[in-house]
Amino acid sequence: MIFRLLAVSIVALTTQATTCKKSVPKSDTVVADSLTPVTMDTALPQDNRKHPPALPIEPTYREGRLALEQFIAKNTIYPEAAQKAGITGQVIVGFIVKKDGSLSDFKLWKGLGYGCDEEAMRVARLMPNWNPGKKDGVDVDMEYQIYVPFPPVKK
Repeated sequence: MIFRLLAVSIVALTTQATTCKKSVPKSDTVVADSLTPVTMDTALPQDNRKHPPALPIEPTYREGRLALEQFIAKNTIYPEAAQKAGITGQVIVGFIVKKDGSLSDFKLWKGLGYGCDEEAMRVARLMPNWNPGKKDGVDVDMEYQIYVPFPPVKK
């Protein structure tokens, strides 16, 4: 009984598969979808095809990422209240890098308290101008975030 059902199912599937085949045109027509045939003569040349937009290039610290980390470490003063309370972690500060590389609109994204937030904002405001971000090859204002670490103090 099971064998008979299996055989009937296989016959039904092969019949269905052979009746669903489309006829393929034998001319030089390329079918983009079932509604719009495009011939080789009317296809766009490679140079005129639309490409996806270029991804924006984010702003960078002028001397590089390592120099940014060194600048933050050198200029950060661990608040005494945070040290006494054993506060550790990272403060995230956001800002806008303008077209000319200047920094503005500083905001606190994530804080730790005990004076760490104010110290991170102070250090961020000390940074020199950056290389601006680019979109489609043009300098644009772009938002960026940095992490200001407050590691455990070694005694």
